[in-house]
Amino acid sequence: MKADRWADQTLAELCNERSCIRHSCHMATLLNFIYKNGPNLIEEINACLAQGEDVNHITKHGESALRVASNRGRFDAVKRLLEAQADRSQLDWSPTIHEVVHGSCASIQKSVQENQDLEATDCWERTPFLFAVHVGSTEKAQLLLDLGANQKAQGRCGKTPMQYAVERNDVGMLQWLLDKGFDLESTDDYLETPLLAAATHGRADCAKFLIQNGANIHKADHIQQRPIEVATSLEVVRILVSHGADINDISSEMHAMVLGIEEGGEPQASPRDFAKGKERQFGKLNPEPMDKPFWLAMVRSGASGWAAHEKFFNPGGVERPPVWCYQRFGRSTTILDDGRILEIGGEHEDHYDPDFCIYNDVTEFNTDGVIRIFGYPEQTFPPTDFHTATLFDGFIVIIGCLGYPQARRFGHTPVYRLNVSSLEIEEVPTTGDGPGWIHRHKTRLDGRNCAVVSGGHIEVGLQVPSRENVDEWALDLTNWVWTRRTNRQWAQWTFVRSDKKPNHLWEIRQALWSRDANWKEDFAKKMQELVESLGHAPDIDSLGSLYHVDGLTSHNPKDDKILTVHVDGVAIRMKEDHWQIHAMVEGHLQEEKLRAFQEGVLEKLAWLEGTAWDVNMMRAIG
Repeated sequence: MKADRWADQTLAELCNERSCIRHSCHMATLLNFIYKNGPNLIEEINACLAQGEDVNHITKHGESALRVASNRGRFDAVKRLLEAQADRSQLDWSPTIHEVVHGSCASIQKSVQENQDLEATDCWERTPFLFAVHVGSTEKAQLLLDLGANQKAQGRCGKTPMQYAVERNDVGMLQWLLDKGFDLESTDDYLETPLLAAATHGRADCAKFLIQNGANIHKADHIQQRPIEVATSLEVVRILVSHGADINDISSEMHAMVLGIEEGGEPQASPRDFAKGKERQFGKLNPEPMDKPFWLAMVRSGASGWAAHEKFFNPGGVERPPVWCYQRFGRSTTILDDGRILEIGGEHEDHYDPDFCIYNDVTEFNTDGVIRIFGYPEQTFPPTDFHTATLFDGFIVIIGCLGYPQARRFGHTPVYRLNVSSLEIEEVPTTGDGPGWIHRHKTRLDGRNCAVVSGGHIEVGLQVPSRENVDEWALDLTNWVWTRRTNRQWAQWTFVRSDKKPNHLWEIRQALWSRDANWKEDFAKKMQELVESLGHAPDIDSLGSLYHVDGLTSHNPKDDKILTVHVDGVAIRMKEDHWQIHAMVEGHLQEEKLRAFQEGVLEKLAWLEGTAWDVNMMRAIG
């Protein structure tokens, strides 16, 4: 791949700016700049001050310019704000914290002796030791440890010393912490590891250091996001991919950067181009170059089908075919040795959207910037999404698909291969014991000419929930024979409301979060909405024990989307969405204990939502 595809670009500023907007849409410009945390922050602060902005403005969430600058480790900005008469008391710094930031080792030792504030914390729950890490002084950090500081101290939300070092892109501090025995897999309250923090902040040097010292590139946070999914710089993406991460898991922003296209832009095309290319068309040849200026404009702009429709044609409520679009989910991205990138299929929007469409095209991105789109007959290569694309011996092997419901062949696993030279696609007949109609899975080469499929979901019928795949299946790429490598037969089922209506678990959890964050207005509003929906005020405190059955389960799960309890040492994992709770036993459990768990949870769900729930068992595969 050409080096310029991996130019050192970052989304950190964009992400910080969005984070700022999420926290409060009424923040002063000064606070916006501090959240953005750009390289010209001091100049931006000076400009805001010259315009007369209130340096002591505090949002309804308790944020101020001084507090946020301190939390971000921008102590130069803290100094400038204090010079502008910011209220020092907002920082809640102890005398020793002040000396750690502005003083010397001698003044720190003197302050600790005089004030006995070695473990005092600021408004972000940082001790003097954590401040020493945050300012990047191993000398001050060592002194504080020698004076008896707690090296297990964590900041607000359990933020770890290594996360503070990553935030300032301080590899030297990371090395010092590692030498002192600090865990490079340590996590905060949201299960964020130092590597996840490095990926989020675009800290390539830290990411490289952590991986070289054994950090797990696949370890996820509390909402199951892995480093490759939160990466905000191309260099971090390159590092992660070179160590085994899947480029198909990058964010939409990073995807646009890799391809050198826009995200959510405006298509530069004429009304004539739109009229000729607004709809999906299948190719007549295998492959057929699709000369559609509108399609190329949609690729380069990253515009949605809705945006293109609004720009070119808006008759008001008239039914229409989906507008051709390249803003897709479930497509595959493959980087070839010659630098080309080939992307296959994918879908735009959900099934209820007027622009919902599943595609079967192949798009070629060349190193000179030329983009070519190829179409295929539907009978040769049907619309395909949420598949995998594995490069092997001059071909891309395409395994699995979600596809349109009417096109699914339950029990069959679709396999195709794309010739990377001619771009011809052919279906590959397979034999043996395959996984069935699988999608959202992963495929890896095992070094023995086998493509090993794991994870994902398997469709078993129409109007039937998909089953989570917990087994491994190997496809021999020399004779195209499937072999099932594991047969776990783990019990899976769903909890659903008896009335088939959506549940309110997400809304109840949001209300609990607002209350715990002391966002009184938000909490009151959310509770009122729940009362109107449920007909009663739910017991939000019961969420913490929703899956705990007295005398049966152990481990009170964290408040996140994927929840786990244990029965006799066997994990039972739940995943909530608006329509159901998917549950799975990660092992084997006695039948009577499984029923006892299900009945206990059903009772609690009925109490929480004021309506009956059912258990729907899912049949095993094979």
